[in-house]
Amino acid sequence: MSLSSKKVLLLAGAWCVTVGVAYFAGSSLTESGEGTTAAATARPGTSSGGAKTFIIDSSQADKTAAILGSAGADESGELSGGAGGVTLNQAVAAYLANPGSRLARQQLSLMIQSLGADEISGALAMIEEMPAGSNRDRLLAELVGQWATYDPQAAIVYAQSLPSMQLSNFALNEALQGWARVDPQNALAWWSSDANTVSGREGNRQLDSILRGYSELDPFGAFQYVSAMSEDSVEGRRLKNRAIETVVDSMLEQGRLTDALAWTSQLPAGETQTAALSEILEDWTRYDPDAASAYLETLSGRDDYSELRNSMLRSWTRSDPASVADYISGMDAEDPDVGRLTTMLVAEWGRYDLAAAGEWLNSQPANEETDRAVAMFTFQAASEDPAGAMTWAESITSDQMKGRLMNRVASEWKAQDPEAFAEYLKSADIPDTLKAELENVQPSGSNRRGGFFWGGRPPR
Repeated sequence: MSLSSKKVLLLAGAWCVTVGVAYFAGSSLTESGEGTTAAATARPGTSSGGAKTFIIDSSQADKTAAILGSAGADESGELSGGAGGVTLNQAVAAYLANPGSRLARQQLSLMIQSLGADEISGALAMIEEMPAGSNRDRLLAELVGQWATYDPQAAIVYAQSLPSMQLSNFALNEALQGWARVDPQNALAWWSSDANTVSGREGNRQLDSILRGYSELDPFGAFQYVSAMSEDSVEGRRLKNRAIETVVDSMLEQGRLTDALAWTSQLPAGETQTAALSEILEDWTRYDPDAASAYLETLSGRDDYSELRNSMLRSWTRSDPASVADYISGMDAEDPDVGRLTTMLVAEWGRYDLAAAGEWLNSQPANEETDRAVAMFTFQAASEDPAGAMTWAESITSDQMKGRLMNRVASEWKAQDPEAFAEYLKSADIPDTLKAELENVQPSGSNRRGGFFWGGRPPR
């Protein structure tokens, strides 16, 4: 999706305001000639913040870049911040004055990314003097990443010397990503050498960082590298799939959706290609679910279609469960995935809107395919409304599953309102053996009181 002209102009305007704020906020901290002046010019291929923008057409990407450039930059490519520009310590001051400002953070990041080799030392001393905390740590790690584009070995030694293990790992990963932006082959060689004493989960994170940097420099080269990774073991396949997902995600951050789809199609059919397509669909769905859904339908003849559809709908459920409910309701009733997708939707939706999830579930046909979804909903509702949850449990078609759920609900109900539960047992139309079983269930130790009525599924 390309940014609309209106959004682009608003972003550019806001950016200029932030540059002005940085200048005035930091002027009191800067003596004449003090500080490091740097051009806040983004490097080609870097992500402009946390949001992902899918730009399908490269010509549109050029137009967008031109609009942003003309709105916030002069002919030399340097962002203007008043007479003389904005120094790094002024940008730091503006960020510290409002650390929650995304624009202030973005400006500071771009300035760090533009520092020259001879400016790293001064910037490092400045950031080290900041108050300890997550803000300083993020900036320090980012600066180490920029340092590594000039002197990776020195940046790595510095990162490894930091006293906090968490910060050390963070800075080391940034260093590896920065190194890979300019020399991915040697960064990969270091990662696999004896010089790197880290392995396991943290080693995997290091590889992720290298591949992100590699993808910024040469996404096709990064894709070829991970495509050639070994699949001889379970661990090897897991590492390769993770690496593929990292590269695909990085490509999407750069707006290279078309390239990601084209290069993924070159992979041989199998687990690795499925993992790559799943990652694309999950990310794409967050920003344009209709387009992602339309693309998914072009894959309906594939053996892994069900898995890909699950990935897309799982992502969609997190942002718009009601639309996913409509999608599932429109599926062929004979589709074997209906039951599994219904359970997935109810599990996610019910976490924050149990009433809406229950209302939709109640509109679905009662059968073995939806039993698991009903069981999931019953489990979620038991602590809030055990009376309503019990009617849902009674509607389950599987006797074995029904018994387990009714025991679960009975335990909660006894803990919250034993008198009401006793009244229920007197009139419950259930077998005597089950009634006796429920009567002997021990109360739950939660002692939570239900404050909401979620309703129950009408008895059948």
